Amino acid sequence: MRAGQAAIAAILLLAPLTAAAADGVPATRLDRAVILIGKREGVSIGISDPTLAALRTRPVGSTADVGAALGRMLAGTGAGAVRVGPRSWRIVRLPASPYPRPQPAPAASPEPLNDEEIVVIASKRDTPLGRYPASVAIVETDMVAPGLESLGSAALATYLPSLTSTHLGPGRNKLFVRGLADSSFNGPTQATVGEYLGEARLNYNGPDPDLRLYDVRSVEVLEGPQGTLHGVGTLGGVIRLQPAPPNLERPEASLTSGISFTEHGDPGGDLSAIVDLPLSDTLGLRTVGYRVREGGYIDDRLRGKDDVNRVDTVGGRVWLRFTPAADWAIDLGGALQEIEGRDSQYADRDAPPLTKASPIAEGFASRYGLGQLVIRKSWDDLTLTSATSFARQRIRESFDASTADDPTRFDQHGRVDFFSNENRLVRNNPDGSGWVVGTSIVENRYTLERSFAPIALAARLGGISNRIQEATAFGEGSFALGDRVLASVGGRLTVLELSGSAEGVTSFAFARAAKDKASRREVALLPSLSLSWRPTDGLLAYARYQQSFRPGGIVVRDAFVQRYRPDDVRAGEIGLRWEAPDETVRLSSALSYTSWRNIQADQIDAGGLPTTVNIGNGRIITLDAKASVRPAPGWSLDVAGVLADSRLTRPALAVAALVAVDRSDLPNVARLNASAALRYGTAVGAYDLSFSAWARYVGQSRLGVGPILGQRQGEYVDTGLSLRATRGRYAVSATLTNLTDETGNRFALGSPLMLGREQQVTPLRPRTLRIGLEAAF
Repeated sequence: MRAGQAAIAAILLLAPLTAAAADGVPATRLDRAVILIGKREGVSIGISDPTLAALRTRPVGSTADVGAALGRMLAGTGAGAVRVGPRSWRIVRLPASPYPRPQPAPAASPEPLNDEEIVVIASKRDTPLGRYPASVAIVETDMVAPGLESLGSAALATYLPSLTSTHLGPGRNKLFVRGLADSSFNGPTQATVGEYLGEARLNYNGPDPDLRLYDVRSVEVLEGPQGTLHGVGTLGGVIRLQPAPPNLERPEASLTSGISFTEHGDPGGDLSAIVDLPLSDTLGLRTVGYRVREGGYIDDRLRGKDDVNRVDTVGGRVWLRFTPAADWAIDLGGALQEIEGRDSQYADRDAPPLTKASPIAEGFASRYGLGQLVIRKSWDDLTLTSATSFARQRIRESFDASTADDPTRFDQHGRVDFFSNENRLVRNNPDGSGWVVGTSIVENRYTLERSFAPIALAARLGGISNRIQEATAFGEGSFALGDRVLASVGGRLTVLELSGSAEGVTSFAFARAAKDKASRREVALLPSLSLSWRPTDGLLAYARYQQSFRPGGIVVRDAFVQRYRPDDVRAGEIGLRWEAPDETVRLSSALSYTSWRNIQADQIDAGGLPTTVNIGNGRIITLDAKASVRPAPGWSLDVAGVLADSRLTRPALAVAALVAVDRSDLPNVARLNASAALRYGTAVGAYDLSFSAWARYVGQSRLGVGPILGQRQGEYVDTGLSLRATRGRYAVSATLTNLTDETGNRFALGSPLMLGREQQVTPLRPRTLRIGLEAAF
């Protein structure tokens, strides 16, 4: 999964190797272990799936039985050895089991373990974690409690305090990383976080697609800015979902189901299936499909309806892999997902808990589709990657805009069409030096239509269509300044063509204003610098500087077409990362300072309608720390926290008066977020048992800037625990969330048109028990 060039090279480890001294093989990466055993025993050992190369193996002693040695080495890794000839073996992926068998910590290695076990794929250079000079968080799938994968991005936020979100509802939330939060509303502004599924960029603007985490091997969160390698719109960072690849060796399938019981609400359920079919020695197909129902728990007192906020999600992915030669890989894939919400997720602050009073249903829908083609070619230490993708997102939202005597619905329809092509060439050297160069072409079109719908008459409002085309050349190189010092320099040159038009209007003056303000060209150069020092094995100290930006656009504000300007961030970061030689302790900490100019924010205008403005300049100071401890075999403890101090240091004239009477914190940025997760796994007879418990504290933040938008939110603790038992190919689990049945307030917004008239809160889902069953075939 994480081996990069080393993994590709490992596919060709089929040349017979001469026998060496009969020494034991320490715990190490799989690609290194097969070399040692091959030399020792004089056999040929190949790795069929390059994603297996980075697996951590168990140590084995001296033995003349190659099969026994491979069996001990691969125990608990999910891989096995198949004999293909008198002196030839092949490492293959075993059929998936519902849960990995918990394993005790490996015995101490006679030599120091290499810190290159974990590779940061989203770095685009397959950089070992021990050499990566920036903050990164990695969530492996076995860290996620059973059933939480059905929650998508909400599951990631459970374990990552650096990741926060709005809570309008699944498929229409905005994600923020490291406190770079622009606003609480959805509009034409580009996202602050770049999201990827493998090599495919999922978003440009619009809300988080919120793909469910079924069949996802790992998730990497790179804290921003990440402009040099990932382009515009990565002010806060990058989130990369790494799906499981097709297995070219043998067919496999798995089925997961669960039923959920929510206190004060309706039951829910989830169902998913994964099928992997090798079509030939060089062609494999992997598919995943799922359906999730989240039972409602908000009662509408005015309409006399209970549990109105039910959400249904259905989706799936397809991945076809073709390997015409050992140094070629061609992947063709796609993803579809549809989310339907019957009503909004908010409640009235001053009403009884979990209730609201609305004359209409505020339903929403999100439809997302993605297609991608990825081609890879390797030559020794060079790897060429070409990735092309097209994404389409449709978001429909309805909000209550009623007055006392006039029930009215406000409808907003957003359409996003996003095309991306990137080609890059990478070279990595054993000492950590290397380079990446590449080009990128992006085209994105965002269209927003709005209308009011009173009971007797529908009134269509002016909409906007923004189109962005960008052409980019980028590069980054690292070079050694000594045995333990690396310096990196990079840059990205981007040329953007922006155009816009008025949609659905009849006024000539309105359309002419849109035309005059829309078309223009922007050129941006995004540099990056970093310096890293490894004073001892396992310890890394680093400093880095990087930039990113978002282009401007046009918007309707107070019945006029107006332009909002580009914004940009410049950030400096210093950090430390340390790992014990026996891998039982891993610590990291980073301090960053971010300057944010001309902040774009989706706000509401004088008529209560969503719009976009530049609210001024700001700065964010963050201190984050993580600790991962393995105190005893089978036990693990992960603790993380983020302190953030954000300020709107120079407000624009349009918001200066508002800030003068209120605090100047940036929206949705809590002073403190923290999380902790405790896990234990053991084998009891024929059963593998595992337990996990977690807690997350979300500090207090504000909805926006000013007395109306400055509603307080956050300051709650969310908790959960899970138990699971696995026997062979079958597993049963129980997961309990929100143990204390806390109501809390995740988000102080439901309908933006009711701000100033009603106090709104978005409560946590009440205490919920999920019972799950899984089977693998």
